[in-house]
Amino acid sequence: MALILSISQIGIVHGQLTGKSFRPCLSTIAEHSINGLKYSASDRGNKIILLTASTLVLASLKYDRATSDYIQKQNPLPPFLAQFGDYYGNYRAGFGLVTGIGLEAIAGLHSADMLFKRLEYASLAMLATAQVTLLLKLVVGRERPSGKNFRSFPSGHTSHSFAVATIVNTLYGPIPGIVTYTCASLVALSRIQDDAHYLSDVIFGAALGIVIARGFARAYDWDKDESGKNFHFQLWANNSQIGLTYKF
Repeated sequence: MALILSISQIGIVHGQLTGKSFRPCLSTIAEHSINGLKYSASDRGNKIILLTASTLVLASLKYDRATSDYIQKQNPLPPFLAQFGDYYGNYRAGFGLVTGIGLEAIAGLHSADMLFKRLEYASLAMLATAQVTLLLKLVVGRERPSGKNFRSFPSGHTSHSFAVATIVNTLYGPIPGIVTYTCASLVALSRIQDDAHYLSDVIFGAALGIVIARGFARAYDWDKDESGKNFHFQLWANNSQIGLTYKF
């Protein structure tokens, strides 16, 4: 329901500022939303990401508690970075992204149509990530390591942060992409250090945010754009390590 209402609001704003009627705008946005979710699941690259993440999740379940205990004992992030992870991942990353697109409008860098294509893509990808994450939390019902509630899997902070990083990489290219993927990785680590999530929660949260943002990029044809074309990421694992590698 929240996603439907947000789509309507975006359609109204788009129509008001571009002079186009509301109904065709809403129809186009709805089509992009459906296609974005479809490509999130059907795109070949996304299938590989989800399969890799699912394999890593299954492999890490046995070590979730031990990993959490180790990270909390070592405290690899200083307090200010741990606080940053909680703040940034709690939808502030998305607010910063939308603010950046707004500054582009003020600077007159794009036409009205291009501006709202960027805004629609970013907004709908983040909304879809939030809705799918919440649905999985309710369906899976995994207890948090802290025992606070039963919404541990997947990590919403992580899925949001990695969705934003993927959107930034798509719209602005590899250098801003690396910065935001690094911030997203800090968010993931902070959620384990804060005893809010297990390792498997953040692994799947990261994959979820990435594939949904990639799916919506394809729906809006951003995957055919030159920006970010040479930026790649890879989830990897061996007998004793797991990681996320960035290449550009």
